[in-house]
Amino acid sequence: MKRLVALALGLAVMGMADGVGAQTHDMGMEFGFNGLSSLGVSPVRSGQIGIKKAIGPDNYLIARFGFGMSRDTNEGQPIGSTNYTDEKDGTTQFGLGVGVQHNMPACNGLVPYVGGLLQLTRSSTFNEPSTVDPPPSGTLTKSTTTAMSFGVVAMAGGEYFIRPCLSLSGEYTFGFSYNSTTYEWEYVGASKGVMADEDKTTGFDFGPFYTAGFRLTVYWD
Repeated sequence: MKRLVALALGLAVMGMADGVGAQTHDMGMEFGFNGLSSLGVSPVRSGQIGIKKAIGPDNYLIARFGFGMSRDTNEGQPIGSTNYTDEKDGTTQFGLGVGVQHNMPACNGLVPYVGGLLQLTRSSTFNEPSTVDPPPSGTLTKSTTTAMSFGVVAMAGGEYFIRPCLSLSGEYTFGFSYNSTTYEWEYVGASKGVMADEDKTTGFDFGPFYTAGFRLTVYWD
């Protein structure tokens, strides 16, 4: 439900802007903001930069590079004479997608579209828990999760031109992917240096990727 509400809010913003009607251009550059369904829930700040090239009257070839990052530190508070290390969390995300977009007939200046992408993504998340400073042997000092995903993503959205070469779009994506996830744990004094253990899982997944998105596109001929 939050995803649909986020997309509806994006379309409402487009509706309040003064439009100029549907436009046709040869090239465009996209600036996207994704994960709107997670606003207020996830600290990851994510976005996309893309390029699109007309390959027909109503079709575009598109390529998108996605990125995201978050960092958070909670200072360790001493208890009596015992000091504690800071707790740290972080996430990085990267993605590359290539595909096509098909524009449907405009309705009151709004251009509905559908399309698809082949998408490769990588994300890495780490946590360094707060521990006694200095931590004794055997203490968990860091856990890391690294995920790779290759998938086929479908998208549907609407594009509204607020200027002849400038548009706003609301978009929703979902798809099917193959995922590989590696889990690692680091301990003080582990026999393998600081890396004491790791695990790996693979599998298929169907569901929303980047969910609702909102993008600004600049066109030129």
